[in-house]
Amino acid sequence: MQTEPASDGARAGMTLREHPLRREIVREMHLRRWPPLSAPALVVQILRAASPSDHEREQTALAALPPGWELAPSDNGRHLSGTAGDGVHLVWERHSEATSITLFRFDPPAAAMRDLQADPVLVQALIWAVDLPGDVIRATRIVVLPSVAAAENMLPSLDFADSDLVSCLIGDAGGAEPEDRARIWSDFRIGPDGFGRLLIAVNGLTGGFVPAYPALAGTGKLPEFGASRFTGRPNQLGCARSDRAGSGRAVEGRHAAGCQR
Repeated sequence: MQTEPASDGARAGMTLREHPLRREIVREMHLRRWPPLSAPALVVQILRAASPSDHEREQTALAALPPGWELAPSDNGRHLSGTAGDGVHLVWERHSEATSITLFRFDPPAAAMRDLQADPVLVQALIWAVDLPGDVIRATRIVVLPSVAAAENMLPSLDFADSDLVSCLIGDAGGAEPEDRARIWSDFRIGPDGFGRLLIAVNGLTGGFVPAYPALAGTGKLPEFGASRFTGRPNQLGCARSDRAGSGRAVEGRHAAGCQR
């Protein structure tokens, strides 16, 4: 199946003289697709810079998945998705600048939200993902919870650095109340396990909570999570320096450039 329909000229027998990068650009447009997220969930993503030999080894690993794992058929060799055991969804993508592997664990064991080692199924998938070739540019662990109250209970166990902890509201700032918008927390540090951490309270944000690629709408203000985006309005974020008791609600403002401490 083509990702771009044939033009009237092509149907009439004429041949378009295409730029060499045209089809690669179109394929790139169809990358960065995540499944809809529901809460509770765990998302782990690793982004790597890879050499041509790394790409070959990566393809070998994808062609010989562990027993019980499966990739869905794809018309785009730069985007593959499937299952990594019971209850773990995986997405592999090759971007022009890097390669990513993302693991999604929906409705995980409660203990795993604090400690990944408490979920043997996810750990097995993570061991495989960590062993893929290439040099890690970004590694992110995302905890998705249904409410601010649940996220506040989780905050102490994630060991965020108080001095760097930031909280932002996600969603339509044009009229939606804070309780109807998702809220995130992060300190943009790399944890002892090598992963950055992001905590999300879905809150009242329904339907639109479908990240295309982790973090916030290409604001460029989230260095650990990269130039990436939620489906939302990047210039309408309510941002705050967060304290664990008040979830950052005490000092809020709207910044067109994105989140600030």
